[in-house]
Amino acid sequence: MGIRRIGSGVFVLLLSVFSGCSSDSEPAAVKIPATADIIAPVPANNGVLAFSSVTTAGVTVAWSAATDDTTPQSDLTYKVYYSTVQADVASTASIAEAALTGIPAEAEATSIEITGLLPNTAYYMNVIVSDAAGNAAAYTASSSTTLEPVDTGPATVGGSGTLTASNVATSSLTLSWAAATDAVTNQADLTYQVYLSYTATGVVDTLENINNALNNTGDILAVGSNTAGATSLDVTGLASATTYYFNVVVTNAGNYQAAYTQLTQATVGYMYLYLSPTTTGSIPGSGTARQNVDAFCSGVPAGCSTFHAVINTIESPAPSGSDTIENMRVNLHIPPTYVVRTSNIGTGYQVASNWNNLLANGPCNTTAEPASTCAATGESASTLAIALGQSRAWSGSGLAGAASGSVCKYTGNAWGSSSSGILGNTMHLDSQTASSWLNDGFGYTTSCDYSYPLLCVCW
Repeated sequence: MGIRRIGSGVFVLLLSVFSGCSSDSEPAAVKIPATADIIAPVPANNGVLAFSSVTTAGVTVAWSAATDDTTPQSDLTYKVYYSTVQADVASTASIAEAALTGIPAEAEATSIEITGLLPNTAYYMNVIVSDAAGNAAAYTASSSTTLEPVDTGPATVGGSGTLTASNVATSSLTLSWAAATDAVTNQADLTYQVYLSYTATGVVDTLENINNALNNTGDILAVGSNTAGATSLDVTGLASATTYYFNVVVTNAGNYQAAYTQLTQATVGYMYLYLSPTTTGSIPGSGTARQNVDAFCSGVPAGCSTFHAVINTIESPAPSGSDTIENMRVNLHIPPTYVVRTSNIGTGYQVASNWNNLLANGPCNTTAEPASTCAATGESASTLAIALGQSRAWSGSGLAGAASGSVCKYTGNAWGSSSSGILGNTMHLDSQTASSWLNDGFGYTTSCDYSYPLLCVCW
């Protein structure tokens, strides 16, 4: 009797059949099935996995080749499984239960590159090795964390880099901008720093100039703190009627920076109308006509450093020269953009948006208008009188010194009667001969010796 293998899993039992003492008969062959392959492969190196080439979106996982009692090592197959949940890849059973899709490795390969992963994320991985009979074994699950993204350039400024100013006041304003975007850094994590300068160019107009000014302690000031996710900043402590130059620098996680577009913005300036002490017009003649009449404008409101009488100083009876109310803005350098208010600073009434508006349209048309509003057109006979607390005041001659009736005007050293026009309501050009909100003497006196204040302006 003998056993001979004739094929995979099939053995032949050879039996000799004896007849008496003779042994000349040929053996009879009987086929017997071999035992089935039920033993799983054995992962090498205790199933340890190794990771390399880790990026923000991928990793290479490697293992040592397994062995099997039946299937040749070159015929073993491998699949890699991964999950962000550690329990999912702990064993072959948990992998099946989690219904994970394996990534097959090439024949005889002992590594594979996994791609399409999320950045800065821990992934738990395992390898399943299978033999020809379908027996499978798991390696030892292990984890690898993808890299955090790294910026390689600056963020893109929002709104094409446009800055806007709102709530502009004498000493403050609100600076606003659109949020920047970045390929890596979250929008909420981008930081913003506001800078200002008194210089138009070469300081905050470009990122390079900003950095140069900071390094060389130039004419630059960082306002507020470097704040993440900010899109506006209330800037305070500014000087009134002053032009500032603003810019914003955005910084991403890679410390790359980008500058917005420089904004030029002036704070609000105010000029104030007020009344001088009362006078009958007895003016000393020691100086020029303008000096003599301006000398009456004492009691200058706090906050003003320059003051003038709102009056023509053209000598009459024949008006001549250029020192007219009309030319005061240019001759006396009255700021063209300052808001015109009455003298009780802080709570005073706004009477015009600027000097030219006052001359063209007159004071606002309500008797108790707050500083925040002002009518563009229309006048009231009582507006300025109520605001100033005086219904009559010496006002001089007409806007441009034009004659319009017998009125009192400054003649160089005294008040006198002449036909030289009035201020009156001439701030509204179509009512130049009226005297509804300032007393010009017309209808009140012909001798011009009454005691009234003089209308003055200061800034």
